[in-house]
Amino acid sequence: MANIITASIYSYQANPNFTDQYGITMAFSPSKVIIRQLSTPILFQGVYCQSTIEVVSSAAPFPVYFAAESAADLINNSNY
Repeated sequence: MANIITASIYSYQANPNFTDQYGITMAFSPSKVIIRQLSTPILFQGVYCQSTIEVVSSAAPFPVYFAAESAADLINNSNY
């Protein structure tokens, strides 16, 4: 299993102004996230986000990031 998962993030907590059209590459620990596929991609900054990454923490609700990659791609990449 990978030590990190990297993703192209375009929104945090569904905030449409979180970043610009280039997004932010962020790294997450595979053991501390829940990756979910969006049933319908959501457009942020001109990019369709296909999945969410929820960071498991002691605080509720969990922080949610919106990623351009599909959940399958994120999970697959975390296995390398």
